[in-house]
Formats: sequence, structure tokens, C-alpha cells
Amino acid sequence: MAADDGGVFDFGINFGGSLANVHLNSPISGIANSPGPNGYLLVAPDGGVFAFGDAPFLGSVPGVPKPGQVLNGPVIGIQHLGAVPT
Repeated sequence: MAADDGGVFDFGINFGGSLANVHLNSPISGIANSPGPNGYLLVAPDGGVFAFGDAPFLGSVPGVPKPGQVLNGPVIGIQHLGAVPT
């Protein structure tokens, strides 16, 4: 479970860290487990993605492809789409 300030509560997973003491430009809006057994991803409405544990960081929206890019709407969730790494 993730709080909007980036705090992570580890119910049945390995705790890999949180953003609770980090200034965020936008509150956290979603969390997803990683394809592997020991990680998770957090996402913010502005498209920021934060990877913890064995979750691969594949990029985020802020600054890509150009600084100041505006989304048509807020990001409200995240889901991993990869297979379990071998």
C-alpha cells in the first residue's frame, strides 16, 4: 500500500524503500508490484515513476520527450507488463 506522500506499507512484500521524506512535485497515485519478487513501482499524477527493489526503472513522463510536457489528464495507476526476470 502506498500513501500520497510516497510512504510505503509492506504487507507481505520485501520493503525496498519509500519517498516519505522526499519532496514530490505531485502526490503518489498508484503502486504496482514488479515482475520479480522483490520490488515495486510508484507513480504520480504528473507521470513521475519511481522504482524500488528489483523493479526496473524504464523512464517516466516528466522531461520526456521534452521538458514541460503536459499530459491530457492525470496518471491514476500503474501496472507492470513484463515477465519475471530470469
